[in-house]
Amino acid sequence: MLLGWGLLKWKVLPSWAGGIAVFIGIAAMAITMGLPDNLDLYLPIFHLYALWLGAIGVATLRSGIRVTE
Repeated sequence: MLLGWGLLKWKVLPSWAGGIAVFIGIAAMAITMGLPDNLDLYLPIFHLYALWLGAIGVATLRSGIRVTE
């Protein structure tokens, strides 16, 4: 979740990347704190995270990383 807030604040990558990271972070915390012993519910979050990492890789290759001066 903190990574997403950082991406949104400093605009290093597109804003959708930060928004999805915040969403995945909140969902992961809610599931792990609400239902701590049910691994079957964690699997979709792991898959979302892997898809997010792939999308970040594609976005980085297409547009690069914006570095402010």
